[in-house]
Amino acid sequence: MLRWFVRIVLGLVGLLLVAVGVVYLWSQVLLSQTFEAEPRAIAYTEDPEELARGERLAQVYGCFHGCHGSDMEGDVPFEDPLFGKAVAPNLTRAVRDYTPEQFEAIVRQGVFPDGSSVMAMPSASFSTMTDRDLGAIYSFISAYPEQPAEDRGSTEIYLGGRLFFILGEFTLAQDDIQEGPWPESRLDDPLAHGAYLAQNVCSECHGMDLEGSEGFTPPLAIAKAYDRTQFGRLMATGVGLDEARDLGLMALVAQSRTVHMTDEEVDALYAYLNSL
Repeated sequence: MLRWFVRIVLGLVGLLLVAVGVVYLWSQVLLSQTFEAEPRAIAYTEDPEELARGERLAQVYGCFHGCHGSDMEGDVPFEDPLFGKAVAPNLTRAVRDYTPEQFEAIVRQGVFPDGSSVMAMPSASFSTMTDRDLGAIYSFISAYPEQPAEDRGSTEIYLGGRLFFILGEFTLAQDDIQEGPWPESRLDDPLAHGAYLAQNVCSECHGMDLEGSEGFTPPLAIAKAYDRTQFGRLMATGVGLDEARDLGLMALVAQSRTVHMTDEEVDALYAYLNSL
């Protein structure tokens, strides 16, 4: 009896090891895909107004005082023993380590110089970012003092994350990119400007379809429940309709990122979300 029990246990362990091996091999095939980025230039500027604009946008989009740390020195915004570790690199070094074209490809196309896909960074959200916006942000980061480099390792995907890749729950940046940079003139239309902000600012957490993620973020059509004053307060402070409720991540994002949006941008975003 004991012998059969041992055989069953060993058999189950063997099957488990085979399953883990299949997950790693299959996921590695998916993760090892390479892509060719479209060559695109970034216009560098030393204009003080554009540098100030770049600083503000770097905060709105989460580069400055956000995912990459308080001084863009890099950070580890996510680490889970089952799913993996996301490392946001030192941006003050990245602008010096990469050419402007390589920097653009990483941010808007999700492609590293070796052709591998960016992991964790929401390049799909930034794919429509205008040349002017990216140029202003790039110029601001380039002018910012270089911060000391700390070894935080690199982005890693563990077993749970690899399984999610196989199941399609996690995707490469390239899989979600649907269009390229918008011309600046397109933002003259308030609804189009709102759609642009929804993708570049909101889709990172609420999804490219803005439908949210169950148990994590709500669909952005929820904005229809707010009047303009309430929505402005939400964007600036993270306080929702129920003032006593802690909105968690939304409150953090509002207080560090969307608080820096202009009234015109908040107007455009509010109008667009109410049109959904």
